[in-house]
Amino acid sequence: MSGGTERTSYSLSFGFQDDKGLLKNDVLKRYNGRISLDHKINKIFNVGVNVSYTFKDQDKRQNPLNLANKIPCIGRAYDDNGNFILNPAPGNSSAFSPLCDEQPGAYEDNIRTKRMFASGYLNVNILKDFFFKSTIGIDVTDSREGIYKDKNTVANLGVKSTSSVQADNDWRYTWENILNYSKTFGKHGLTAMIGSSTTAYGYEKVLASGANQASALTSFHDLGANADSKENASQLIETQMVSFFGRLNYKFNERYLFQASLRADGSSVLAKGHKWGYFPSASAAWRISEEGFMADQDIFSNLKLRLSWGVAGNSAIDAYATLGGLKKSVYTFGSSVYGYYPSEIANKDLTWEKTSTWNLGLDFSILRNRISGTIDTYISQTSDLLLPSLLPSSTGYASVMQNIGKTENKGIEVTLNTIWFQNKNFSWNTDWTYSLNREKIKALNSGVTRDEGNLWFVGSPTQVFYDYKKIGIWQLGEEAQAKAFGGFKPGDIKVADMSPKGSEGEGVFSTDDRVIFSRVPKYTFGITNNITYKNFDLMFFIYGRIGQYVKDAYTQLYKPSALENSAPVNYWTPENPSNEYPRPNSGYSTNSYLLQSSLAFRKASFVKIRDITLGYTLPKEWTSKMMVQKLRIYCSLNNFITFTDFPNYDPESNGSMDFPLAKQVLFGINLSL
Repeated sequence: MSGGTERTSYSLSFGFQDDKGLLKNDVLKRYNGRISLDHKINKIFNVGVNVSYTFKDQDKRQNPLNLANKIPCIGRAYDDNGNFILNPAPGNSSAFSPLCDEQPGAYEDNIRTKRMFASGYLNVNILKDFFFKSTIGIDVTDSREGIYKDKNTVANLGVKSTSSVQADNDWRYTWENILNYSKTFGKHGLTAMIGSSTTAYGYEKVLASGANQASALTSFHDLGANADSKENASQLIETQMVSFFGRLNYKFNERYLFQASLRADGSSVLAKGHKWGYFPSASAAWRISEEGFMADQDIFSNLKLRLSWGVAGNSAIDAYATLGGLKKSVYTFGSSVYGYYPSEIANKDLTWEKTSTWNLGLDFSILRNRISGTIDTYISQTSDLLLPSLLPSSTGYASVMQNIGKTENKGIEVTLNTIWFQNKNFSWNTDWTYSLNREKIKALNSGVTRDEGNLWFVGSPTQVFYDYKKIGIWQLGEEAQAKAFGGFKPGDIKVADMSPKGSEGEGVFSTDDRVIFSRVPKYTFGITNNITYKNFDLMFFIYGRIGQYVKDAYTQLYKPSALENSAPVNYWTPENPSNEYPRPNSGYSTNSYLLQSSLAFRKASFVKIRDITLGYTLPKEWTSKMMVQKLRIYCSLNNFITFTDFPNYDPESNGSMDFPLAKQVLFGINLSL
């Protein structure tokens, strides 16, 4: 809802969401509200405020489906008297009923989150050509998660009850001040800006937990009643960023445009003497369509060529990474004594990660703006990447944060808008986006070319998998070839031989047969169609991500023994020569099964119709009688249609076992007073 007067405008919005998950007692309720107010005091001063508040109350569930696979098909949930059966499979102590968490008082995982964001601004028209704006904002989130698990639950399987409470509080304050200058004289235009910003961030956590609680009636609200395993922990993080920046723009005759800028950023998380970074940029543009030689043509209504260069900085690392950390450890010799030992190496040289980027772009509009768009091609070089470097175990440390190596990104981005039809009663336009990026590591620390522990390889992207490539299953009739390759048998996993033809390693299984799978898509695209007919409007958005691999976590539930699988498994047998899963073999565990990890890598390309929205705007003759300017009702369908070869729930989940994106049906009203 929005409205106002000549000097004052306001808007209000309220929302309520009630989502029920796939399992019982899996619920999320969300309440949110927002208010904004802008007021013009006089010709010099304008002020405004914006406040939003959100409250979430969520009850979460553990996944009980894997327990169901341990129960024979003749297992019963309830006995003849209607009493719950905790163990429907006598003889298997871990085969608890998947309904155990749903019993009264057995399980609770409740999260309550309150978030408030407030901002205000002051605009001052100091002189004719000077304009000052000051903005201040605060973002505060308070969250509490309480968990109680009875001993007879999915997690505890009859051992003992556990409970915990964690309280999280984080806050972010920002204050930005900008002074603008603008002047036009003849064919010349000049604008300048100087400013500063300050950001302070803090996070505090308190955690308490225990086990063997005396009564389930108090859930997680009486942790002092736990008999043993009492623990507590707390954490405080505070960081600051201070920035100063300036920009100068010049244009001549609306044809030639130039810009230069410089910013200085100081980050508290970097090492002493390296906290400040300086980042320049420059750009130039030529509006070709404004030249005299373009006056007689009627194809291009806009044509602009752009070239830019700039340096950006990154200091996104954990607070206190430059300090050496300590951890507590217990030593028992008659009695327990606690001590501390160094757990992290201090790095007193951590500095800014820097990325230098060149960009060449073209803006165009043709056929009287019926077709318009932009084409950008870029190349960026990043140096001194802030990454953890693995250390030999002999050092006593796992890793150290360092400035490591160089990467390169090349790509092209295209946006296009097409207007197919446009008249009084009917219109149809389409927005197209396309993005292609090629990333590779140019250098690693100390001149090495590969770091298998971190999965970094010179010439490859930074986000990859490194493993064997499954190409099928060894079949009957391939006994000799399978044995020669590595002692395999029909029914074993068959992987690609990556050794060059004629080399010594050809035809022999070895660690050199591992290949690199990219986790980054080759390209992404989006298509948004907007259609209107009289008072009706229709929008549908199509999104695609092509060429990436994911590691499917559901393969972790695959059992070589063919027992307790959580999904149907098409095993190889002599009668069923499948190329999907190897022969059942109870002699191997899930983790030690030869080449089992190669089953996990899946192509996760997809195309989704992500959003379909149909709306209707009431005629003005109707709304005028209701004393409103505009009233629109709409219905949206989200995440309803996906085209993919990915075998599990959602290719956008990146292979995790998290719940997939929910299909949603939304009804709403847009109201303007």
